[in-house]
Amino acid sequence: MEIKIWNDCTHSVPTVYTHAFTGDGEDVWKACHEEGCPPFNLAVIHHFDFDNDLTPWPASNVRKGEPPFSGNAPTHLEEMLRVWMPEVESQLPAPSLYVAQAGYSLAGLFTLWSTWQTDVFKRIACVSASLWYPHLIDYLTDHHPACRPDRIYFSLGDKESRTRHPLMSQVETCTRSVHDLVREMGIPTHFEMNPGNHFTAPDKRMAKAVAWILA
Repeated sequence: MEIKIWNDCTHSVPTVYTHAFTGDGEDVWKACHEEGCPPFNLAVIHHFDFDNDLTPWPASNVRKGEPPFSGNAPTHLEEMLRVWMPEVESQLPAPSLYVAQAGYSLAGLFTLWSTWQTDVFKRIACVSASLWYPHLIDYLTDHHPACRPDRIYFSLGDKESRTRHPLMSQVETCTRSVHDLVREMGIPTHFEMNPGNHFTAPDKRMAKAVAWILA
């Protein structure tokens, strides 16, 4: 696992953590500036096991012929909190004003699940998140989050549920259910539908999410 830090401030600003499927987050950083995000640090985790490090418990893979998800998120989160986040903080020009997390796809799943494990992340963005993951709704309903974030953002593409896969076709229903659950907890939330499928303009969607949670 590696982390790339993007920042252009010398004073204390929020630090947003995210996981990159490819690259080191430069496209997201540029998109955030185009979106007019307020000043912040972006800490991008890359070169890790996307399918396994971001899933909270073992489950069958949704891609035919692929091995099952291993569910290594607890170990991955522990390493983030114990090793990588202190390392990032030591490299910033000033201490973080607060720490947030934003994630796309399985990283969006990890981002939300993390809120049920730790009170570190004060603001959360789940972008085209894999909230169809088996048993997730039951887990969130049966357990209490470790903290109440200041705000949580959700978004999806309006074509993401148009798939024949029995799990992934439930993504909009699941996302709306999670959004309602969080809202009932009294946490400020926002749900946004974007045009396109799961792979449409991910950097722009992430930038919109980051702009909202930092506002």
